[in-house]
Amino acid sequence: MREAERAEGPARAALTTSGPTTSPPAVARTAVAGGAARILALQRLAGNAAATAMVTGRGSRPPGPAAAASGPRAATPSDLARAEHDAPAGTHAAHLGTPAAQAPPSGFQVIAGRRTQASLSGTAGLTLIQHSGAFTPPQWLPDARPRKAGNGTLWTPTVAPTQATDVTHDSLFLAAGDHDMFPAATNTEEVGGQTYRHVLRVTPAQSGLIQQGEQEHLNDAALAFALTYGAIANAINEVAALTLQPRSTREDAIAALVAELDARLPGLGTSPGGWPAILDRLLSASSQRDQSWHYAGLGTRRNVASSRLIVWPLDTSHLNLGVPSSQVVHL
Repeated sequence: MREAERAEGPARAALTTSGPTTSPPAVARTAVAGGAARILALQRLAGNAAATAMVTGRGSRPPGPAAAASGPRAATPSDLARAEHDAPAGTHAAHLGTPAAQAPPSGFQVIAGRRTQASLSGTAGLTLIQHSGAFTPPQWLPDARPRKAGNGTLWTPTVAPTQATDVTHDSLFLAAGDHDMFPAATNTEEVGGQTYRHVLRVTPAQSGLIQQGEQEHLNDAALAFALTYGAIANAINEVAALTLQPRSTREDAIAALVAELDARLPGLGTSPGGWPAILDRLLSASSQRDQSWHYAGLGTRRNVASSRLIVWPLDTSHLNLGVPSSQVVHL
């Protein structure tokens, strides 16, 4: 959970859509019996406001995030893939990924169980954007081929074509329906001598909004790859296709190749050792969505005697979607 959400955090904290993570998902739960465990669990997930709502039966709508900047429509997978289609064959491969619906009643707990500290406490949706180490980077191996020229040697610049490969990022969102709010051991409460079950209620429209939010994270990751490893692979292959004049030394021949690549990669440089850090920086930029726009919250709980449910309605009225990836991810 983020530092700002530890104390007096609004109910929306537990239900933000997620940002990227650089570590594999992990499950860490401690079983504590009784009503106190439910209150502590909700406080941990959603902050004191939601825990108070559980105790008092009252809730309040959290404030919404700042309005998203106006601009062009949100990037779609086809938008991000267009550069892929226009690039030379074999340059790089991208795997955007698709958000997967998590069905009730276990969906909320499945997503919560895959949270990590790096995933920015998302439980309505979760996209686990991988670290640069999971990608296949382009290879930049400039060289020179010698040939005899009179009494001396000339060196012809040469570099092999390359390929970069993207990865598939796991992405989850809540399907419509009533989801168990807490682990089974703490998900019931006595109301008027009857046992009630806590559920998070998600409508079909809300499920679609959460899915859209996770798709935006995937779009961001695809753009981060396209701007770094994808662009680098394209540039290397352009240089590999050139016919450069021989040089009098091997060093000069390699320098000519480096100069050609450098001219094609503003902001990226020609050192392969620095490329992973640039990719990681762009991948992490997607977390801005969770800090500014991807907030959902909890409505007021209500007891439904006919079904013996304590219903916590999802509140998506403050979700702010549609900011294009180009406004989030850039060099």
